[in-house]
Order: sequence, then C-alpha cells, then structure tokens
Amino acid sequence: MIGIACGGADESTTTDGTTTEPTAVADTAEATAVAAPDPGSEAKTGGTLLMSAYADTRDWDPLGSASLSSVISYSQMYNQLVQFDSVETSEVVGDLAESWDVSEDGKSYTFHLREGMEWTDGMPITSADVVTTLARYANPCNSTGRSGLWRNYTVKMEVVELAEKADCTATNQDAVLRAPDDLTVEFDLQFASGAFLKFLAVDYVKVLPAHLLNQDINLNDARTIIEHNATSGPFILEEYSEGDFYKVNKNPNYFKDGRPYVDRIEHFIITDTGTLIARFESNGLDMANGGFTNLSPTQYFNLVEGHPEYIAHPIAAGTNWGLMLNIKKPEFQDVMVRQAINLAVDRQEIDNLVFVQLWRLLLPIDGIGPHQ
Repeated sequence: MIGIACGGADESTTTDGTTTEPTAVADTAEATAVAAPDPGSEAKTGGTLLMSAYADTRDWDPLGSASLSSVISYSQMYNQLVQFDSVETSEVVGDLAESWDVSEDGKSYTFHLREGMEWTDGMPITSADVVTTLARYANPCNSTGRSGLWRNYTVKMEVVELAEKADCTATNQDAVLRAPDDLTVEFDLQFASGAFLKFLAVDYVKVLPAHLLNQDINLNDARTIIEHNATSGPFILEEYSEGDFYKVNKNPNYFKDGRPYVDRIEHFIITDTGTLIARFESNGLDMANGGFTNLSPTQYFNLVEGHPEYIAHPIAAGTNWGLMLNIKKPEFQDVMVRQAINLAVDRQEIDNLVFVQLWRLLLPIDGIGPHQ
C-alpha cells in the first residue's frame, strides 16, 4: 500500500458514494520511494488540513466497530487508557492513564488516570467513564469488533441471560474491571499475558462520556455528538454530511499541552478514483487520511511524478488481501477440496489485473498450509 501527503492546499467539494471496506495491505512500492519526514523534526503548527477519506464512516461509536474508515473519524474525538506511541509505534504509552502497575503474578492491572481532565462540555473525566465504556466492550451480548479484543484476556463477563440476549445485565462486572476511586481503574485477567496491554492500546478502545451513556444517548449519531459536545480528544466534530465530508476543529482545552498541531481538519469522502486524482492534481487535498485510498500503485506513482509537492510513502505489509474459506460449510470441510482451490488460484493473473504487477510476494490462501 502507498500513502500520499503534501503541503498546503485550497478547498473544493466534489464528493460521491460509498465503497467497501478493505481488509488488506500489500507491500508494493519500490521504485520511487521517498523517505518519510523525520518525526523528531520541528513541528509546524496551525492552519487547516484537507484530507481525502476513501469511504464514509460506518460508526461514530466504537462499540463493536472494526472499520478503518470509522476509527479514523472517531479517534480524533476521544481518548483511551493507553495507546501506541506515535513515533516508537511498538511502544505502549499512557493516554488518559499517566501510569499503571501490574501485579507480581501478571494477572491484575491498575491504571492511574491524569488529574484535571475534562470533557468538552465541562464535566470531569473520571474512572467511571472508563469502566462504563469498557464494560460495554466486555459484555458478551455485544460484538467484540476491535474495541473488545482485550476482553479475551480478562475474566469473562457474565450476564443474566445470554441466550438470544434476553437479559444482558452483567452479574460479575467488578470481577472484570472496577473503579476503586475517581482516578483508578483495575482489571483482572484470566492468565498473565503481555498481549492484554497491547490490545487495550488498539485505537478502537476509546473511552466515551458515562454521563451520556447512562442516559442512553445515542453516540453512534454524529448529530447527537455535535449537539451534546462531550468529547475529550484533540478535535471536536463541527459538521458531518453523510457520504460527503466531516469537519473537525481543534479542542482549545485539550489536556495534552501543545496538541493538536493543526487548527482544523476537513475530511472529504471521495470514492471515485477520477475525482480523487483531479482533486490532488488541482491541489485541492493535502493528504489521504488513513494511509489508504482507492488508487492503484501505478496511479499513485503517476500522480507523484507529475506533482513533486506530493510524497508517496510505501507502507510495508501489515495485513493481507486474502481468500478465507469457512470450514464450517460442508463443501469446504474436505482438505483436498481446500488444497485444490489453493492450487487453482492464478496469483500471477491477480497481480497483473489488480496490483499492476507490483505485488512482491504471492502468498497461498490465508490459513492454507500444505496439509490444510
């Protein structure tokens, strides 16, 4: 996959449609790779960024969310207990939490929140917000998505009647997570695992305002978010037009000094490749907002060659474009059938047609080994 970015630009408003969600990244680019800017260099602050979004957001509430286009939209507005560092990207650092402790047996985590944080409506951010939000993600009545992946490591939350979601009231919430005071959150794990902290740092695990959740206010609706104005993150949602754009402004009272660096971001939802290329060529966009667009590698390279103000950043493989077989279906339960499908896939033809012969490594069907 190739991301694209440039300097400042003017606004334009051509948008259209929606698209399917990608599940993949390919390590494609080799020819015109340009080194990424040094993340340690001096930051330039202020101004407005114009970004392309490859698809509209599916969710404004992280509950059960697994969409890249969605997490891009709501991650600007909320925080989480911990996060991956923006420079040393394998390192987990505090976000709402300023520190945490792990028990000697590795089965209990205690997080200590920063003092003095507030939602944009002036209400204090406390451990109750964390517990109320993450209890939703832990509840087995709710889809795991990516916001609930960490629950595979904690004590399992139990509910009154899980069958047909008859009664989803938790019966052992305090055994999973709890708030002994306003600035402390505790978790108990089934077994010691360093993966728990990393899954808690996944960008989908956002903390929402308990004082709105407890009133059953629908935070999966952009209009409701704008109306109640109770977010915590670096940006505040100003406007959303379904299928067209969403625009955010800098949070002037953000608890992280000096952040964010820009005053405003305008995200334009552009699914048509011709429209997207035209917008970039007219300097109507500064960058793509998620390291992904609907352009092919060749289209990226052609755009960069004609416009030196843009930089294409080759992004190494992090996920897969794959064909996965559901072995619960009778037709795929025979190992020889699966092996035959694996052998029948014309990978070179896929490379020619889809990846314009820039795919580096042609892999077997996901999960299909020599004996599977």
